[in-house]
Amino acid sequence: MLDHLQNYAVYSYEKLRLLQPQIKTTGIYKLGNEYIIHCDNPNLLAIDGNGKSVKEVFDYEIRVAGCPVSMSNVIPKDGYRINERSQTEIINLKGNPFNTFDLNKQLSLLLPSKYPLFWLVYNQNNQVLDVKVKRELSREEQGLFELSIHKLIGENTNINFIYEPSLNIPVQESKHDRLSISVSKFSNQSFSKDLMEKWENDEQIWSDNKEKLFTESTNDKTHSSQKEKQSRCLINGEMATAYNIRNYLTLFDELQIILPIESKYMEFINALGVTEEELIKLIELGKVKLILPHSIIRYKTGILEKAVAINPSSIMLSRELASESIEDLKIRNPLLFVPNSQEEKQIILKELLAMASKMNNEGAWLNGLVKELSNSWSSMHELLSVRGALATFNVGLGPILSSIIKNLTGKDYFLEIMQASNSIEWAAATGAVLCPSGPLAANEENLAFLYSGVKQDWKLEIETSPNIATGKLLTIAQHVPVVDLAQTFTGSEVKRFRALLGDLTHNKTPQEINVIVSNFNESVKQYERNNRRLDSWDVKGVGLDLTQEIVNTAIPFSGFVTKQIGRVIEKAGERYESVGKVVDNIQSKFNRTSPNIVLVSKMKDKVKDLL
Repeated sequence: MLDHLQNYAVYSYEKLRLLQPQIKTTGIYKLGNEYIIHCDNPNLLAIDGNGKSVKEVFDYEIRVAGCPVSMSNVIPKDGYRINERSQTEIINLKGNPFNTFDLNKQLSLLLPSKYPLFWLVYNQNNQVLDVKVKRELSREEQGLFELSIHKLIGENTNINFIYEPSLNIPVQESKHDRLSISVSKFSNQSFSKDLMEKWENDEQIWSDNKEKLFTESTNDKTHSSQKEKQSRCLINGEMATAYNIRNYLTLFDELQIILPIESKYMEFINALGVTEEELIKLIELGKVKLILPHSIIRYKTGILEKAVAINPSSIMLSRELASESIEDLKIRNPLLFVPNSQEEKQIILKELLAMASKMNNEGAWLNGLVKELSNSWSSMHELLSVRGALATFNVGLGPILSSIIKNLTGKDYFLEIMQASNSIEWAAATGAVLCPSGPLAANEENLAFLYSGVKQDWKLEIETSPNIATGKLLTIAQHVPVVDLAQTFTGSEVKRFRALLGDLTHNKTPQEINVIVSNFNESVKQYERNNRRLDSWDVKGVGLDLTQEIVNTAIPFSGFVTKQIGRVIEKAGERYESVGKVVDNIQSKFNRTSPNIVLVSKMKDKVKDLL
C-alpha cells in the first residue's frame, strides 16, 4: 500500500505552517482514511487571503488536490498523530507531489548514471508500482532501486519489476516545463560520450552535495579563496547582448560566458565579434568558459561538443552552477539559511508578524519580508531540484530586495530585479566580475552594489564606487585578430591593464588622467605593427570598479536587514527570543567575514563607439 496520501497530507500541513505562520497548530492526525490538522482557530483571517479564512485558503490554494486532509479546531477522538518530515527528508523531496514524468526524473537523480533505463508507473488495479526496465536487474540493483524509491516516496511501497527490452520513454520532455532541467537518463539526444559524461557528472554533483548544502555551514574563507586565483569576468549572453570580446580579453584572464539558448546563439556570437572557430580557440587557450543555466538540450550542441572535447571543465552546467550559487548565498543571505526545522521557521515568521503589527508604518516592510521568507522556505528545495540554477533567484536577495523597496516606496521592481539578480548571483558564485550589457545593464550595476553593501543608515540610496568614463583610451576594433590578442594579453599584461583602469576610478585629476591614458596609449601602439590600423584600438570606454573601500564603509544587505530587525525588537520593547537568536547568529557571521564585493565592469555608453 502506497503512503502517497499521507505524504501529501504532511506536505500540505508543512506548507500551511510556513505560508500562514500566524496560526497555532498541535499537529496532524490520521482518522481512518482521512487526515485532520488541529488548529485553534481555522477561521482566522489568512495572510494575503483577500478576506478569506485560513481554512478557505488551505482548502483551495495550499492543500494538494485530491488529498483527504482538512483543518479542525477539535482533535479527532480516535485519531493518532503522525510525524512530519525531517529536514533531510524535505531536502530529498520525500513525499512531494509529482506527476509521473517528474517522479521518474527525480528518481533517476538518486540512481547511478550507469543504471539501466527504467520507467515507473502506478498500477491503479493492484496499487503497486510497476517498474519497466530495459534489462533484467541483479538482486543488488533491485535493492538499490527500492532504497531510492523509499527515500523519495516511503517504505510501505510494493514494487513490481517488469523486464521490457524494447523500452522507450513515452513522454516528450519538450511538452513540459521549459524551465525544468532535463535528466540524462531519459534523453533522446545524440550526444557524444564526453558530453554525456559531463551531463551525468553535473547531476552527480547535485545529488552528492544537496544535503550538505543545506545542513552544513560554509567555510567562508575557503569558499572565497578558491575563487581568487585568477581574474575572471561574467558575460550574461542570455539576451544575446555583449560588447566586443576583444575588450574583455585585455582585462581578464578568463571570460565566463553564459550562453543564450540555441535560437539566439548566432546573434550573440555576432555581438561578441567572433566566429565559432575563434571562440573554440579561446576555449582551447583557457580564456573562455561556457556556463549553461538552462537545460543542456536547449543549447547549440555543436559548440558544446567541441568545448567538452577540448576540456570538460570548460563547461559548467545548471546543477553545478546552482550548487556554487547556494554556497555563496549562504554567506551573502544567511537570513534564509540559518533556521533549520519547520518549527523554528514558523516561530520566526510568527514573531516577525507580531513585531510588524506593533510598528505602524514600519510594519509594511516586515510583513513583506515574512511573505518572501515564507515563499522561499516552502518551495526552495523543490524548485532547485527541478530547475537548477534557474531557481537560485528564489533563495537569493532579489525577492527580499523587491519586497522591501515596494513596501517602502510603493514601486514594484520585481521583474527588473528578478532579471538582473541572476547575473549578479552567478557572478558572485563563480568569483567573477560582472560585465553588464544590453537592456539589463543599469539594473545589474545598481543591484550589484546593493548586494555588496549598503550604508549603515541606508535609505534606498545605492552605495557606489567612483567610476569615470575613460573615453580617451584607444580602442580595439573588431578586425584585430582575436586569437592573437588573447595570446598577447596574458598574465602580467592583463594585471597591468586592470591596474590602470582601477587607477582611473580613484578620483584622479584631469591632468593625472591625461598622463595615465597617454602613457597607456603609447604602450598599446607597440602591439600594432600596421600604422594604418593604429586608430582602430579602443577599449570602448571601459571603467572597472576595483575599489574595496565599500567593504569598510558598508554592510552586506542581509546584515542591514537583520540590523533593522534588531532595531525593531528594541523599539517594540518585548522579547522575541527566536528572531533575536537568528539576528545574533547572522551578525556573528558578518563579524567573522563579509561576502566578497560583487565587482562590476561597466562599458560606458557615452563614449563614442569607433568600431
